[in-house]
Amino acid sequence: PLLKEDTSHTINANVPIANGISLTSVRIDGLDTLIFFHALKPLANQTVQNQFTWASLKVEMVFAIEINTPTEHTFSNERFQSPSHNSSATRSQVNYIKVETTLEGVK
Repeated sequence: PLLKEDTSHTINANVPIANGISLTSVRIDGLDTLIFFHALKPLANQTVQNQFTWASLKVEMVFAIEINTPTEHTFSNERFQSPSHNSSATRSQVNYIKVETTLEGVK
């Protein structure tokens, strides 16, 4: 089904946005607030238009951001960073950021 019991629809994906940033999911809530629907409105001989209006939609996007940080090694109580030219000199960490917005009167 398109809508879950909580009237939301989630699309899971792994879409690269930029180097180290990916869109991992989009969730739309409020699809049950459809207040206007006009299907196949003729505009010209071979052109039709569909119109939809929702009272309120909440959109939630989750982004994965990969952050590479230098690793540190300890020798004889001295700490130093590994050289940047060494491929094992960085540690990768993925953080997730959720962005939410509510849109009113969406057409």
